Amino acid sequence: MVTISALTGQRVTNILPLVVKANAARNLRVPTAKLNKFFEENISQPKGGSAPAPVKGGFSRLKVQYITQGGLRPPLFVLFTSGGSKAGLHFSYQRYIENRLREEFEFFATPLRLKEKHKTKESGKR
Repeated sequence: MVTISALTGQRVTNILPLVVKANAARNLRVPTAKLNKFFEENISQPKGGSAPAPVKGGFSRLKVQYITQGGLRPPLFVLFTSGGSKAGLHFSYQRYIENRLREEFEFFATPLRLKEKHKTKESGKR
């Protein structure tokens, strides 16, 4: 966040470079292979065990299979999950993933959206 003053003109010259940087982050496309490598190294097996529990309620294990980017402006990331209940990912785990994505890929001043797609045993049958 940058504070400015229209009255005095303080830090007004700093705005344009920040807008350009934020626009670049908003249009950033991260390849699925890079996302999955990042996910394996930082999210599914966090160093130091600092990740919160991924499941709402905490009674059954939900597994995130992989992650992909589904859209731009703002960036949308889709997490494919399986197992556990259909309750979904806990909000703190979603926020944890969002913060790690923001740090790793430098999403400056842009909102990130996370969407979960849950795969059940029945959905795989035809």
